[in-house]
Amino acid sequence: MALSKFHFVLSLGILAVTVLFVRDLCAEPRPYQLSYEVYRNGKLVGQAEANMQQQGERWSIRGAGSGTRGLGRLLGVTDEEQVEGYFLDGRFRPDRFSHHSRLAGLNDNWSAQFNWQDNTVAITKDDDVLSLDMGPGALDKLSVKVELQRRLREQDPDLQFFEVRDDEIRPQTYRALPAQQLDTSLGCLNTIPVELVNTGSTRYSRSWQAPELDFLTVRLERGKTDGVHLEMRISAMVLDGKKIDPLAPCSATHSGSSGPGDAAG
Repeated sequence: MALSKFHFVLSLGILAVTVLFVRDLCAEPRPYQLSYEVYRNGKLVGQAEANMQQQGERWSIRGAGSGTRGLGRLLGVTDEEQVEGYFLDGRFRPDRFSHHSRLAGLNDNWSAQFNWQDNTVAITKDDDVLSLDMGPGALDKLSVKVELQRRLREQDPDLQFFEVRDDEIRPQTYRALPAQQLDTSLGCLNTIPVELVNTGSTRYSRSWQAPELDFLTVRLERGKTDGVHLEMRISAMVLDGKKIDPLAPCSATHSGSSGPGDAAG
């Protein structure tokens, strides 16, 4: 159904917004605030935002999306996710992940509690609790994005992950595509496109990571080859307390204007 697909992109889109510092492999991530516009078949239908904050050695990542036009607004489509955790040897370890979404008055709530000592994760949905072995290191949706960007930054070819869902742990495999210049609301950016490998499926998922902006995801596309196409496009960014001003478009860059390397100032 079209509306459920719109809700699905909000849920997944807010996940693709974690920042890691590209200039120093040992550096911690920097706090950020991000804004996105959500499009369905090229029409603006919603908005999403995300932030990453630090309190001492603890980090929290939160994303929220909502339908602002059409049926999304009429039926009150909202989505919110949050994870809290810490970094150990450069890798993010989540403690607790929570998900809450609402569609036409119906709520979908679940959470995951990670026990790294026992290597287990407890998934709570309604009154049910499911305990699963994390195996080689299962992660929630938001934490998968942190680890994906770390591996891209370090040019690690292993892009397979194990993602905790509301009732299972599912393997996910990505592949990086050739670098591409992309026109965005922040101007012309050098990006690394990354796509989810869905063998034998008509579903697709692609994101564009900007290495010169701490591997921030500046665009996300999801959908089916024979169905609805959904996008999230970056509209504004504050990184480490500094607003990122727009660069020139790619046409101006190609004719000799300042390159994307000036974006982080």
